Amino acid sequence: MKIGKIFSAHGIKGYVKIFPLTDDTERFYDLKHVFIKEKENMHLLSIEDILLKDKFVLIKFNQISNRNDAEKFKDFFIYVDRAQAVKLDKDEYFIEDLIGLFAYDENNINIGAVSDVIQTGSVDVLVIKGQKEFLIPALKKNVQPLIDQGMIKVNTAGGVESD
Repeated sequence: MKIGKIFSAHGIKGYVKIFPLTDDTERFYDLKHVFIKEKENMHLLSIEDILLKDKFVLIKFNQISNRNDAEKFKDFFIYVDRAQAVKLDKDEYFIEDLIGLFAYDENNINIGAVSDVIQTGSVDVLVIKGQKEFLIPALKKNVQPLIDQGMIKVNTAGGVESD
């Protein structure tokens, strides 16, 4: 499960600066290790230290001891096992579980699939691509995920159709 992206080295001791892909940056304090994907290989890295700075997370990995080594990981994503994921409330979903779901409108017509989720800060917006593209605010009145059925029902009247 993808939880962040390394976008730079920080300082000379090997810290990396991470843009979190989660609403709850405090969750990073519970982590002991993460995975980094390099091409098709996943590498396990142990966490030595974590600092929260504004909207970013600074992590010092045991395997990285200086700035030069840290810079090699720029633009890499970090992942955790699903077992390490935060527990969600009822009606909450991980973005990665929504991506790829077939979307059906209020008339049960397949209008495409969820291709992305835009996090605006106030309400997430589902991007549904098919013959047309729809932007649907992820509100209960607009969206009904049926993950176990591989689909999501949407109210297109609550969204915007784009070309």
